[in-house]
Amino acid sequence: MKGVEKMRAISKVFIFGALSLALAACGGNEDNGNNNLNGNNTNNENNNVEENNNNEVNNNEEDNNMNAENNNDESIEDNASVEEDGDAETAELPVTVDQDADENELVFEMDGEEYSRTAEVYETDFGKEVKILEGMEADYEELGNQIKADFTVEDESHEMYGLTFTVHEAFSYNGDEIMVQDVDVDRTMTLESSVIENAGHVENFNAYKVEDDEATPFHFYFEVEGDASQPGQWSEAVRGNDYKQYNFYEVVEEGRYIVTIQFPSEVDEEFEATAIAMALSYGPEGTTADLSEEEVEEEEAEGEGNE
Repeated sequence: MKGVEKMRAISKVFIFGALSLALAACGGNEDNGNNNLNGNNTNNENNNVEENNNNEVNNNEEDNNMNAENNNDESIEDNASVEEDGDAETAELPVTVDQDADENELVFEMDGEEYSRTAEVYETDFGKEVKILEGMEADYEELGNQIKADFTVEDESHEMYGLTFTVHEAFSYNGDEIMVQDVDVDRTMTLESSVIENAGHVENFNAYKVEDDEATPFHFYFEVEGDASQPGQWSEAVRGNDYKQYNFYEVVEEGRYIVTIQFPSEVDEEFEATAIAMALSYGPEGTTADLSEEEVEEEEAEGEGNE
């Protein structure tokens, strides 16, 4: 009799354990059915947990990389010297660019002196225009759903060797969908300043609101100095040296456009002025900017009407 009672007890344990596993598996499948891409349901609790954890890690990595402004906002804002009340200094742009100059010329003024460079208009794949000098090469970098155009100078004899010039379409995404929000320049400035200012290689950081934002698409910009011997992504000319950097921001409903120039801090004033002028030649609307079919038809109709 003792043997029979023992067997019954063991059977109850097995039955209870099996029911527990079945319930756990059902709960895992119900809660995370969207994460099971292959449609292979399983009653193994450990496999469900592992799969769900992997999905969570992947999702978190994507969110952290592509939507930093939406993650840990309170922590970011606490670490920013630029607060949301708009306490940043207001300033004019460091260089005045003649936007009416010929397409083949980059004409600008700095400290009362006018400069002119032979240039060409380059339109990015996402419909933004900038003027670049001859000998500069364009390449594209995809950052998740975002895209960045990189302009570099490989020839060491080129007058702008050492310059890295980028135009970044930094939209905010929820999965594959673009997130549209009200434009909040102060908040964007706070979040962006924290990301850059707290980098380990940054030694000097200044943030400025653009004084006359009607004359430019940019709302604010940062002036940064640092040490490129510290960990970071550096060009060959900058790596191991002190660097200087400007970041110009246009804030839009979908996110922001960021135009960045970076170069060795030892360059002369004319080099720096030319680099800034190229950044400020940025045009918010290129000739092939993304338009709806209806807008394209309207533009074509207007063009035919003007002929």
